[in-house]
Amino acid sequence: MVFTGMRISEVCGLRYCDINFERRMLTVSKQIYFTTSSPDGFILIPPKYNNISSIFLNDIAYNVLLNKTSNQQTKAMDFVFSDPDGYPYRKDGFIKNQFEKAINKMKALRALDPAKNITFHTLRHTYASMFVYLNENIYTVQHLLRHKDFRLTYNTNAHMYPDNKPTSFATINNEFNYLMNDDIDDDEED
Repeated sequence: MVFTGMRISEVCGLRYCDINFERRMLTVSKQIYFTTSSPDGFILIPPKYNNISSIFLNDIAYNVLLNKTSNQQTKAMDFVFSDPDGYPYRKDGFIKNQFEKAINKMKALRALDPAKNITFHTLRHTYASMFVYLNENIYTVQHLLRHKDFRLTYNTNAHMYPDNKPTSFATINNEFNYLMNDDIDDDEED
């Protein structure tokens, strides 16, 4: 989900009880782990790094999730993204296949570069890129992505920050000029 920065295992494990529509937030409290050792074929485990956190929903993510609530009452399980029987989609199954179909269609229409390797995880990088493009603080981006280590966020995203050296230099230059002129004015008043 490009507007939440969630990992695919978190998307597959998302339940309606994790969404607060009134506050326009969702809580990433679990991720799904598919295993043959469970009778259902999956278990819910804490998210990566045990980093339980809330994500604000923008209008698009909010409306997508709100539209999915019509399915909630008919399913025994509480998963947002599930098959007709209510079982969560596998991260290497339906969601991945539908995503790949959409990407291939866009590549065929030349809406995307055919040489680019675009995966579901690319949506997570796109989420980060949008904040970098808006010149958001790298520590905020780290928090939004729920990275354990700042270096991962920095090494992955820092190259996307605009080169603000000329603007920064001009700003500092203006500030020093202002301070120097202010000092001159103060000396003249004495």
